Amino acid sequence: MSTRVADAARLRAALAFQPNDRVSWHNLAAAAGDLGRAAEAEAAARRAIALGIPAPETRLVLARALQSLRRLDEAESMFEKAIALRPAYADAHRDLAQLIWMRT
Repeated sequence: MSTRVADAARLRAALAFQPNDRVSWHNLAAAAGDLGRAAEAEAAARRAIALGIPAPETRLVLARALQSLRRLDEAESMFEKAIALRPAYADAHRDLAQLIWMRT
């Protein structure tokens, strides 16, 4: 079993006991995204955001999941939200630029 698969399994188990842990939801979103599970990454990132996580990283994880799901308008909007939260966020700027280039 890969490390990320094990990470995701541990996070799901932890969330069964602490379903309002926004950091664990973010971490599950990141792990799911790394595993190519875009729908799960989207759901987990949205849960973290709904629970009030302020991190632009969560918006980046969500944007990448949306891009993988080919929901490009939503992905672009979420990249922009990540940048609004941290204007110097290089990863978000790069990913947004790649998305825009891809769409031309």
